[in-house]
Amino acid sequence: MYNKQKLKAELVLRDMSMADFAQKLNMNKSTLNRKINGKSEWSLSEIQSIKSIIGDEQTYEIFFGDKVS
Repeated sequence: MYNKQKLKAELVLRDMSMADFAQKLNMNKSTLNRKINGKSEWSLSEIQSIKSIIGDEQTYEIFFGDKVS
């Protein structure tokens, strides 16, 4: 489980739409939507790509922090 609200908040802070985020992750918007809504798992390579977009600390808090939603 990951912190969906934290991920969405990080995108808002960076003024990044879901379409922009999907493009940066090299995936289509429907795939991103499934992952965000927990219908599909994030792969390690996708998490590494997210880290390069939003940073190490934020990625750790989203995917490996104690608080999940």
